[in-house]
Amino acid sequence: RRVHGGVELGAMRVRTRYAPSPTGSLHLGGLRTALYNYLFAKKHGGDFLLRIEDTDQTRLVPGAADSLADTLIWAGVKWNEGFRSAQRPGIGSYVQSERLPTYRHWCDHLLTHGHAYPCFCSTERLDALRKQQASKNMSTSYDRNCRTLSLAEAAKRVATGESHVIRFKVPLQGETVVDDIIRGKVSFSHSIIDDQVLLKSDKFPTYHLAAVVDDHLMEISHVIRGEEWLSSTPKHLLLYKAFGWDHPKFAHLPLLLREDGGKLSKRHGSASVEEYIKNGYLPEALVNFVASLGWSSTDTDEVFSMQQLVERFELERVQKGGAKVAMAKLDWLNGIHMRQRLTSHDSTQTLVQLARDQLSKDERFKTVLKDTSDSQLEKVLRVMKDRIQLVSQLLNHLYFFEDPIYDSPGSQAVMQKMWKPESDSILRALLTRLHTLSTDDFTVGTLQPLLASFNKELKISARDFLSPLRFALSGHDVGAPVSDTMEILGKEKCIQRIENALKHCAIST
Repeated sequence: RRVHGGVELGAMRVRTRYAPSPTGSLHLGGLRTALYNYLFAKKHGGDFLLRIEDTDQTRLVPGAADSLADTLIWAGVKWNEGFRSAQRPGIGSYVQSERLPTYRHWCDHLLTHGHAYPCFCSTERLDALRKQQASKNMSTSYDRNCRTLSLAEAAKRVATGESHVIRFKVPLQGETVVDDIIRGKVSFSHSIIDDQVLLKSDKFPTYHLAAVVDDHLMEISHVIRGEEWLSSTPKHLLLYKAFGWDHPKFAHLPLLLREDGGKLSKRHGSASVEEYIKNGYLPEALVNFVASLGWSSTDTDEVFSMQQLVERFELERVQKGGAKVAMAKLDWLNGIHMRQRLTSHDSTQTLVQLARDQLSKDERFKTVLKDTSDSQLEKVLRVMKDRIQLVSQLLNHLYFFEDPIYDSPGSQAVMQKMWKPESDSILRALLTRLHTLSTDDFTVGTLQPLLASFNKELKISARDFLSPLRFALSGHDVGAPVSDTMEILGKEKCIQRIENALKHCAIST
């Protein structure tokens, strides 16, 4: 039998699954669950499945299943079996609403062997029961009213078509112990476990029945899911026992929290993954970030590729306590992965296209982008790579693509701070020097020493020289190095902007 990282794998093939409900978009917690299942399966040469759990028909969102799948593909969390992918012989569909006869069969099995019973209690009775229990400060649970019905009476009422559900007969005595890979052994007294519904009146299974049946038939070896499902696990273990099946190993992941320890909200990091995509985050950065939410490597490294995550991931390194979502770290990681993309031609081209897509969202910028080549956009990215963390932040540096508006309120404030009486004569003298350069010589290699030499001749501080020049070129007081900015703009545009700035500042002063 194989043991790795304290986890006994046994002789079976490792098979994990991500089984979302298509009730909306994928969020960080869901992406982390999918990622951890993927990493664990790949690390051990196993299979990662995608199953769609759509048994709650009242909450379905049209198109959500495909959206979830597309988002996982974007993130590089690719399954090798399941929804929209290869299917294992004998399993059938990986969409639960298309597996109803299977659940009915196994529900009948439980009824036949005395592990389940029909419940005819109306919604009104159950609501009244809950209110009564709540008024007495009791935990709300089913009172097992129909559990004592004789088989004959239950069969007669079912035969007449009376509406009913099927409930599981939880043992009245004893306890069930969950041996969790992350949390260790957790005991649950049967006295606090409800006789949960297995099959609803609409003949659709509940999560409890469908998940257990599917995990068994699909030979899932490890169930890795969120902490919120820990309290359901004893119910599932009792179901496995009633069926006479071996159960998979369980690992329950910590909750995701705000930095102040509170519950995540959309305002605090729980926006859908689609929102992160729209905002220009890189998939490798978001995956790196999500992997760190509750897991850490054995060393101090924090930046990982997907392959490095596969090699290093271990369930025993997942923490028990809640994981705080620090959005500043995501931005930091995105900046690092953005710079890594600039190290190869193919990844650079995808980054350039992402930048173009992000910048195109600014309506007034669409026209300017048409006249901006990919090579120019790449130059801007390389110059700005240490100053931005998202390509969308280039919107704060539009001077690379359009002429500054010197009479805007922002530019006026900058001019008052940076433009001095001697700035006019300094820039006019610089223009004379720039005119002597050929277009081909207008490079950082030529401009940097030229500017340094000119500054030295003036016998003034670099600030007094470069500040008005930066303002003339960009309309800003901060930005990329002046010589880099000049190379990207080119000789003609630099001279034109300096002349325009001189005219504007002469009028303003």
